[in-house]
Amino acid sequence: MPILFGLELVAQLTERLDRYRAIRSESGASNHAIDREIGEMYVLRRICLADTDAEALREVQEPLRWHREMGVRVHERGEAIVTLPTTADGSKIEVTEAECFGNVATVTRRLEELRALGLRKVIGWFHFGNMPYESVRRSMQLMAINVIPKFHEREMFTDATKCRLMMGRRSMAQNSSTSVNFER
Repeated sequence: MPILFGLELVAQLTERLDRYRAIRSESGASNHAIDREIGEMYVLRRICLADTDAEALREVQEPLRWHREMGVRVHERGEAIVTLPTTADGSKIEVTEAECFGNVATVTRRLEELRALGLRKVIGWFHFGNMPYESVRRSMQLMAINVIPKFHEREMFTDATKCRLMMGRRSMAQNSSTSVNFER
């Protein structure tokens, strides 16, 4: 049963999963079966890792502004999809707990919050908006080297993603120019 939760807040996910548990329980499903089903659901998270939380938050501002502006132009105004220049408004984009932006400890904590809900499969969205390649690559490397090993045995990420990240981790240990590939 493939279910994908988007960028919902943890409180929203909790409410939906509680409702799901109640409905499935009323239909006669065992707690074990319900937990297994929830463990197979996916959740989407934008991810940016940096040395500090402040650095990661600074780094995502422009890509989030770009993404927001592109959404308004395309979905609300019906404009053709074209590459937007860097936005000039300089407004600060508020991030929510649905984002995984920060240092290794912060991102790990955010992922642990999802795990505590029973969710085991995260789709990491590293390249959003106009995020520079170097930032995407660095985030993937930090994830592969410092975060994924903590969850490797806990099935937090899809098997294919775990495998590729762990292969990338071994390669990166040997050659710092190796990138992590999420494609099949």
